[in-house]
Amino acid sequence: MAKVYPDLIERYKLEAELFPDHVSHARYMENAKNGDARVKEDWNNCGELGKGSFGVVHKQIQKTTGHYRAVKTIDKRLPNLDYSRELLAMAILAKHPSQFVEFLGWFEEPETLYIAMEYLEEGDLRNHSRTPLPQETVRTISKQLLQGLKVMHQEGIAHRDLKPENIFVVSMSPVWVKLGDFGISKWIPAEATTTFHTQVSTPIYSAPEVLGLDSHSETSDYTNSVDIWSLGCVIYELLVGKRLFVSESQVFRYYLGGWHFPEGELKGLSPPTNNVGISLLKSMLTIQPENRPTAAGALGHAWLMGLK
Repeated sequence: MAKVYPDLIERYKLEAELFPDHVSHARYMENAKNGDARVKEDWNNCGELGKGSFGVVHKQIQKTTGHYRAVKTIDKRLPNLDYSRELLAMAILAKHPSQFVEFLGWFEEPETLYIAMEYLEEGDLRNHSRTPLPQETVRTISKQLLQGLKVMHQEGIAHRDLKPENIFVVSMSPVWVKLGDFGISKWIPAEATTTFHTQVSTPIYSAPEVLGLDSHSETSDYTNSVDIWSLGCVIYELLVGKRLFVSESQVFRYYLGGWHFPEGELKGLSPPTNNVGISLLKSMLTIQPENRPTAAGALGHAWLMGLK
């Protein structure tokens, strides 16, 4: 993947010197009278933010300014790990900072890759979704995430691991969320096939075709519609305050028709989710991938009309 856009990825590479207690970057001044003018930045670790699918995320501070950033550390020795896909996805999406966690650059050692990103104090959406959220809040979040997925899919990128932990909160009042953690995202050039094959992502948010429950038994291909399924699971969880599927076996039962979409949970909320909202969720959680709406199509659904 890195061979496709090497210049784009290299554009974000940071000069770095690593020390036991900090990392130092040298940046070249734009518009400086002396073309060789360099500014030194020192960043110190000040905590661990969490662990992703392929690495640990640290919080760092630039003491001279008080600015924070998040730095993801990836062990390049891990088997079957194409870390360049995350760099490429972030580089391609960097021109949309309002919808995606901002990419601040990357640096490396022989065995370790570091990805620098904006630090968001509110954390991920999991921290805000342990109880039902107001329907208007969920509608706004849904619209923002669909706008992000629309951009990703137009760029030929599928997220493939959409869940509350990979949705980051800028603010809950007013509501503003961003998509992040592109560790298992996949980029497909426009002239190539737009289907995927590998089984990745978190099972309880995964579409049946990702889990191998393929509605077309002769193929294991799947498409961007896997993100629509995952978003449907997330929206339900935000509305109800609990996960739609609690296990992979429950997804299997849903696929076989042995367990049905729990409309009663949504109608039992106060206030209840109306039939328009339920219809959008059910369409996103359709078994047949080709029958799910696209991100652009879902944005036109009546449940999302009237939002800013």
